[in-house]
Amino acid sequence: MSSVLNGPITAFVVAVGVLLNFLTISTLLRIQRRRGAKRQLVRECIRPPVIYTYFFWIAYTDSALLISALLMYCLPALLDGSFETYVRFFPACYMLSNATLTASVWLMCAMMYDRYRALCRPLYQRISFHNRRSPTRRVHVVCIMMLLLGLIYSLPRLFELSVVSVQDTLRVVQTSLVSNRFYMVGYRIVGGLLFYSLLPYVILSVISARVSYAVHRASVKRRTISKYCRKSLRSQSSDSERILLVIMAKFLISRLLPTALDITEHIIGQENFLLSSTVTTVVDICDLIVVLASATNFFIYCALSRSFRRSLTSQCYFDCLPIRRRSHKSNSVSLVNKGSA
Repeated sequence: MSSVLNGPITAFVVAVGVLLNFLTISTLLRIQRRRGAKRQLVRECIRPPVIYTYFFWIAYTDSALLISALLMYCLPALLDGSFETYVRFFPACYMLSNATLTASVWLMCAMMYDRYRALCRPLYQRISFHNRRSPTRRVHVVCIMMLLLGLIYSLPRLFELSVVSVQDTLRVVQTSLVSNRFYMVGYRIVGGLLFYSLLPYVILSVISARVSYAVHRASVKRRTISKYCRKSLRSQSSDSERILLVIMAKFLISRLLPTALDITEHIIGQENFLLSSTVTTVVDICDLIVVLASATNFFIYCALSRSFRRSLTSQCYFDCLPIRRRSHKSNSVSLVNKGSA
């Protein structure tokens, strides 16, 4: 069961998820470029939404998480005997995987706070945009800081595992740091609840409720605006809000499971936790859920964003257009040759 979950199933999800994430990024870039071109014609009515920059970074971090899952779970399950060739990289992959998980949660918090300021404090947000020459650059700086802070916060995970040689065979074992009660309770459990799972999601829930209320009030005020601007703004706002709510629900389901496993490990003890086949199966299922959550961005945008579907359809059409032209050209050449003959 474990070899099947960590091997072919996870490998398939990782391969499809990485491809779909990069397709999502390219489609979002097309949407942003198109809106940037429209902004040159109508400066104030159509502004490229800054929130899409956060979507780019979340897709990037999810792709990094999928790649780390490939290195940590898929390759050892598929290669078996050849596992020793890259076993030395396991502690680093373990740390980077937790860093991407943490950074994605903090990116979500930053994105929701930015959305809260845009809807609940529009005057302050507008003044900030006018004072800054490039709001998108500010978002990039914030996202880079979140990634660096997530990496720093996850550095202790690097010392939880070590590579030892047992009878000329390299193996990954847990260090004495995992047996340290202060480390497990202080960093893994309390730190996880405060900085990784429970507290961030409580904050996200409160901000989401406030944003939903602001959206409802704004929809009433938009009735006084012209029909063209009302439709455009309403579709953009509703799409982005639905995407935010679904992404937050995805985070709530997937990111709380690792912390729950840490608490379970501390309650039942490290030895019982590692020896229990039931717990091992639960861990594998939780890892697969995290991988699935990182691979579903494309389907979320397709289901909830009209502009994403239109851009994706036009992109597929223009990609197929050269093939049609080549086939039409070959048919024309064949007809000319037949006529000359």
